[in-house]
Amino acid sequence: MLEDETVFSRTSVNIRNYSSLAALVFLVIEHLTTCKDEYKYIWRPATFKTAPSSIIGILYLWARYVSLCTLAVHYAFVHKFLARAPVSSQYCRTWFLFLLLSLSSLMVVLDAVLFLRVYALYSKSKNILLLIVPIILQFVIASILSWDISQKGAFNYQCDFRNPPIESIFLGVSVIVTHASLWVATFAKRNVGQGQALIVNLVVREGSWTFVLLFAIVSGLVPYVYASHTANPFIVFVWPISVISITTCRLIMNIRCLTPEPSPNDILMLTDDFRLSTVDTSLSDDMFHQYTSEEPERKTSNDC
Repeated sequence: MLEDETVFSRTSVNIRNYSSLAALVFLVIEHLTTCKDEYKYIWRPATFKTAPSSIIGILYLWARYVSLCTLAVHYAFVHKFLARAPVSSQYCRTWFLFLLLSLSSLMVVLDAVLFLRVYALYSKSKNILLLIVPIILQFVIASILSWDISQKGAFNYQCDFRNPPIESIFLGVSVIVTHASLWVATFAKRNVGQGQALIVNLVVREGSWTFVLLFAIVSGLVPYVYASHTANPFIVFVWPISVISITTCRLIMNIRCLTPEPSPNDILMLTDDFRLSTVDTSLSDDMFHQYTSEEPERKTSNDC
């Protein structure tokens, strides 16, 4: 029995190590393929010349580099402290909470980007502020879960979290409800300008894909956790961190790469104050009129 457990432990550790490396490499490759556009649209000084643009730039940098640092630290941690079973419960708890907090922070950034898109679509409508309620609720539940784990979380010899609390189900449901609400609000604007606005089409399409992605992650993880009565931190956190980081960065970059060519009939000049690419929270109704007017569709290029 002990020999079988040892073999099983070594196999699990090897799978965890290789998968952790794969997640990190996947994120690094994504970063390398977009570093030129990142410099052009995020790092250049002009990007931070306005407050709204600075906010989006900071969100991008957080999503990109917090995930890279997290997976790098995670990979070093599993080789240093989790290389052999059994593992100290204190190490397991520290590792689990570190990954949970990192994933939570990335979800905050993703939700901020999605919310600002909806807020811009509805021209600063105060009714849209109601969407903040489910967004905050999911992080309140995550905080309760973190506290519960820090106080009485139990881990097995492989550092799997045993008997996850009922709050995990509530957290999964709240994530789905939150992003379903954001998606419905976005999808409701799909016909703005009779579909002539490329930027609106992009926001609606990406909002739909983001909801499908998060729904797939949550609907896969929650049944796994309760069917096995354990939560493997690698499965629950590592790949989701990588995927959510890439999703957030792509959402921001794809918008910024759009460069509409103004029509001679435009009354207002297209500046950063009137572009959804900066997700300016001071947007007026005129902004979407520029992208969705019924005049012949203007040329729009994608520089990425």
